[in-house]
Amino acid sequence: MNITLKRSGAIGDIITTFIVAEKLVSIGYEVTLIVSEQYKEVGLLSPYITNVYHTNEYEGRIDIDYDGVYEYVNINNTLTRKDAEPKYWINKTNNFLKKHNKKIDYKIQKPELKIYKDKVIEKTKYLENFKKPWYIFVHGSYSDITRKIPIHIMEKTAENLPGTSFILDYDKTNIPKLPINNVLDITTFIYLCDTIITPVTGPLHIANGYNKKIITLSQSNNVNLLFPDNNMKILKDLIYCVGCASWNKCKRTDIIKQIPCQQIEYKEILKNIK
Repeated sequence: MNITLKRSGAIGDIITTFIVAEKLVSIGYEVTLIVSEQYKEVGLLSPYITNVYHTNEYEGRIDIDYDGVYEYVNINNTLTRKDAEPKYWINKTNNFLKKHNKKIDYKIQKPELKIYKDKVIEKTKYLENFKKPWYIFVHGSYSDITRKIPIHIMEKTAENLPGTSFILDYDKTNIPKLPINNVLDITTFIYLCDTIITPVTGPLHIANGYNKKIITLSQSNNVNLLFPDNNMKILKDLIYCVGCASWNKCKRTDIIKQIPCQQIEYKEILKNIK
């Protein structure tokens, strides 16, 4: 049986869709996934998805559309953004499967991600020029200021680490930036690194899929809700405003340097790495 799923973006939400794809394959479906054009390489990371198309090249039937699946959840007749919990994907899937007398379970396990051996060889040659261990820092979401780690904190942390630190997504820092040209470069460097330090971002979803050592923060997203099956070191997990579900504005202050969930000591990060 064929089933076509759609999740336009972004990286983390597409990888969450992989969780459902794996479950659908286990009950006999062949899965096609539709994504936005810039995310087609992301869709190709799942070994359980047979076909991946971008929205501009696909004109067929969509069986389950996950766009807005957590962004617009009906709570007391009000559409509200919630944490991107996998249960929302499963709820929508089971609503569709009901007419076929099928359902998938709610057990959440890390989605399996492909490893491209040619890319691993290429990026290993690059990294071998640098002393191990290899650390990757991610500044944070491009669209949400409540999902970032301050640059000066990352720099101070990197100064006190052995081995070599790299940054994935930011130019204006003294941490050397990794040479990234496409999604497969990102995934391969994450696969090869020893530790990744990142807020809730696409790279966090990738690192989780590869079962890497991860240091992260619960900020506007509650990590334990997004990743029920995780062994991450989660910092700021008890801060009073975690789960504010902000898109791009802190609800406590307009002063970026005073955003509560970014107030973290570099020594706290170091303590959890070692």
